[in-house]
Amino acid sequence: METTRRSKQQKRPLLLAEHTPPYNGGPCRARVLPLSELTSLDREAWLDLEQHAIGGNPFLSPHFVLPAWRHLRPESQPLLLVVSRGHEWLGCGIFESGRPCRRLPVPHLRHWHCQHGYLQGLLLRQAEAEATLNTFWNYLLQGSHNWHAVEFTHLPRDVGYYDLLHQSAHARGVEMISGQAHSRPCLWFDPRQPAEPGSGISPQRQRSLRQSWNWLNRQGELEFQIRREANGLHACQERFLELEALGWKSTEGTALKCTEAGRRFFREMTSGFACEERLFFTELASSQQAIGSVVHLLAGNEAYAFKLGWDPRFARGCPGYQMKARVAECLTTEFPHLTLLDSCACENSFIGHVWPGRRQIAGTLFLTSYAGMLASQLVKTFRWIRDCGRRRVPVNPSELKGDL
Repeated sequence: METTRRSKQQKRPLLLAEHTPPYNGGPCRARVLPLSELTSLDREAWLDLEQHAIGGNPFLSPHFVLPAWRHLRPESQPLLLVVSRGHEWLGCGIFESGRPCRRLPVPHLRHWHCQHGYLQGLLLRQAEAEATLNTFWNYLLQGSHNWHAVEFTHLPRDVGYYDLLHQSAHARGVEMISGQAHSRPCLWFDPRQPAEPGSGISPQRQRSLRQSWNWLNRQGELEFQIRREANGLHACQERFLELEALGWKSTEGTALKCTEAGRRFFREMTSGFACEERLFFTELASSQQAIGSVVHLLAGNEAYAFKLGWDPRFARGCPGYQMKARVAECLTTEFPHLTLLDSCACENSFIGHVWPGRRQIAGTLFLTSYAGMLASQLVKTFRWIRDCGRRRVPVNPSELKGDL
């Protein structure tokens, strides 16, 4: 873990009001809104913010968060930390209260997470991001609450506001602890320079894909399609649920179709995105029978490959590889505004063999009080003592200044 420290000139009491403007000063106001108290007007303001936010993140959309809360984590109590001006939302984050734990033994905010959420962050209205973040930090430093830190575990480093988030925290004297980043496969698109078919795929992999495609062709006439018509949504939903439940996910019980809650979440979530034309499926069919399906969510200029399902009877033809390779060839034609397609996959996923791009995802802990900084330092000290005992060799105490 890498700790960003304040300079001597910037060290100051974090909680003294005379050093910082009031958290609700000026036209902006910060408030905590339990998701259970969300009104229809709040939902409309949330949707409007999402449409005008920096970057894209469908996992912060009400179309995703509300179905996930209702069906996947109904026992949780998500909190919306909203910065607004009048009835207009300028910024929003979805959190939950974190109890003291071994990692941070003080109450803190942590980004709300569900089983199928693959990205975290904040929604910030364009042209209002700096003022919104100032209000965000002012509330956390001086507001009436019991939280001493804010934790993100899957924060993208390439998003437009990432640097601004860290700069604003540093300017307010908020100490940051950054976790080790991991990468995941993605496709970056330049509308002015369309990608060549098969770019980023090694010659050996291209030859293997051609052989697999030929094998699939011998099983039946192949067809690859991008489906985005609202009137065919139900059929696409059911085909995907069937295909995802045919493989190892069904055996392990992680397929969406395995539980009633999973099915309800998927249907409600995809229907919400489809109503705004922010959803499409890619399907691979053999003799008009679907053998592979991927559902994608759209957010601004970005797309996210949410889930993949394929028929294991056609494993020799690598349906997953085939769909991932072909979507790279035709996506800029179907969606010329896209700049990114995120795989939502783990770092060592097979998708990395056919998608050359990578995006960095990391965790960051923002310490917003002296109690939070003291608790973090104590955890660091205990870990140093533990490591000394394991190594059984003299260790320089200056190592306490190193990474967690």
